[in-house]
Amino acid sequence: MASATKLDIEKVYRDHGYMVLRRARQILSDDDEAREALQDIFVNLASRPEQFAGASSIATFLYRVTTNHCLNRLRNHRRRARLVERAKINGTWTSQPEATVDARDALRRLPEKLARVAVYYYIDEMTQDEIADLLGCSRKAIRKRLAHLHREVDSWAS
Repeated sequence: MASATKLDIEKVYRDHGYMVLRRARQILSDDDEAREALQDIFVNLASRPEQFAGASSIATFLYRVTTNHCLNRLRNHRRRARLVERAKINGTWTSQPEATVDARDALRRLPEKLARVAVYYYIDEMTQDEIADLLGCSRKAIRKRLAHLHREVDSWAS
């Protein structure tokens, strides 16, 4: 595994850039936004290579960083006025356009830890064990976050 100081950014980009772009497109649903996210992520990595500590593979690191970056972009956007209407997520995320708009709006409203778990669990269809491994926490912590997520979303309907 490469250390932070020996990280060849150009090679990492060639090897994993498409994965980062694909992941950004999944979350942002906008090609231009996804390309900007790709650029932001690699510029940030080039300027601060020490953020990759080598505790996981570079692919796992980039997957996590991309997810976090895209969730932050969604949260920080000022496009709420263009959203159709908010709807409660019933625990099922679909590829229907209306549901996608509602899901992105919900991700903006959720605290970061819950939004991350929601993406991994509902969109990526990862198991609780897989999420726990990716986030470096216990399966019990993931169960608690999912329960908190459902309570949070249920409270929006009230």
